[in-house]
Amino acid sequence: MAWEVILRCGETVLWCDRHAPEGTAWAIGGTVDGAAVEPSGPVYRSRKAAVAALLNCEAIRNRTAAAEADGMDDVRSLSDAN
Repeated sequence: MAWEVILRCGETVLWCDRHAPEGTAWAIGGTVDGAAVEPSGPVYRSRKAAVAALLNCEAIRNRTAAAEADGMDDVRSLSDAN
């Protein structure tokens, strides 16, 4: 696959492969020391689904960082708050 970076959202990167055999493919990847790392997760056939996944990844990361900043156990505290 010939992945190219389309969008960065914090530490999360939206990748696109316009030459995939089945048509355009979209995927989510991360960064290591600021450099984009090719995706290893699911591949989306819809740009809309990939962007929704990208935003969801960033929202989860932000909630986890906020919980850790408060000194709370992010898994237990977030689930107990509901």
